[in-house]
Amino acid sequence: MDGDCSCGSGLRWQRCCGWRPVDRTGPRALARLQPLTDEAARLIAAGQSAEGEALLLDALDLGPDHLPALLHLAALRLAQQQAPAAEMLWQRVLRLTPNHLAATLSLGTSLLGRGKLAEAEAQARNAIRIAPESPAAHNLMGMILTEDNRPQIGEYHYRRVLALSAARDPILLANLAWNLKAQGRMEEARRLYRDSLGMAPTVRQTLLGFARLEEADRQFDAARAVLDVSDIAYPNDPQVRLARAVLLGRTGQREEAIALIDRLAEGAGLGPAELLEKGRLLDKLGRFEDAWAAFAAGQAAGHDAIRPDLSGRGGGGDDRASAGIFHGLPPQPSAQGRPARGRSAADLHSRLPSVRHDAGGTEPVGPSHDRRR
Repeated sequence: MDGDCSCGSGLRWQRCCGWRPVDRTGPRALARLQPLTDEAARLIAAGQSAEGEALLLDALDLGPDHLPALLHLAALRLAQQQAPAAEMLWQRVLRLTPNHLAATLSLGTSLLGRGKLAEAEAQARNAIRIAPESPAAHNLMGMILTEDNRPQIGEYHYRRVLALSAARDPILLANLAWNLKAQGRMEEARRLYRDSLGMAPTVRQTLLGFARLEEADRQFDAARAVLDVSDIAYPNDPQVRLARAVLLGRTGQREEAIALIDRLAEGAGLGPAELLEKGRLLDKLGRFEDAWAAFAAGQAAGHDAIRPDLSGRGGGGDDRASAGIFHGLPPQPSAQGRPARGRSAADLHSRLPSVRHDAGGTEPVGPSHDRRR
């Protein structure tokens, strides 16, 4: 069998999935391939991905077990949104060097992103075995366990990251806040969200997570205030608009929520989370046939994209897909994800709801009547 391998790596089958580890390349031959791989990496870094990819494929055709070329090609395939191909390449690295920490973490993170939680957990456990004091390994395990609705154990790993790290990373704090929300520990989560946004006030996923916390805790005015800030930072963002539709539904404004979701369809169309939320709203209105159609369309739009309920309430008729709010990696700016210009970070942070601490406990306060002492 010859030709391109079906895994999508771009390599010939005999040099990819058909390659046998017993056919190892000699060390002198591998050393001669290093300059080729270095040049490929330079080209990719300079934006010449096609030329760099061609050199990597040439290097791996000559030496299928050349680790640097495998790692560079895996990173390139991931950047090209070809996660299954990247995973196959990382798996080959791990067959050659089972204790390769970077490949283990990359493979686990990719599997988590595709919702393959059991496989991702196996990689995270292996990463912790390889490097018990690696913050990245514990962070990956914390993300996986939180996503798999095991937040108590996930919290342990997040706190290990805090103990092992020299600084309090805002993304880590936001992820820990989401974890605590899943446990119903709303006040602790609220403080962590404010700490996170104090350091990085324009991270979209953090803003959305904070809004969902306030909505889940029935602090609807505070949730609305956070979404107002999100609208300023990310005008017309689909995730922000979906979160606002969820909030409208929670406050009984179901027709308005459905209308807002329908307006999302004017762009790229509705995804699974939007269709499922619309189905729930229609069901609440007694429009059962329309609700069933929305549910069916949501399933057809991509079952793998539907996350478990991470609302922290559990059970009942108000659970919903997470709509991508959980985040374990620093969000990457995109055409829709880049904060709008014209607003300072301090201005945006000042608009967030604050938390008042007194003898009676804590109370979320809207930005227009901040009563912090």
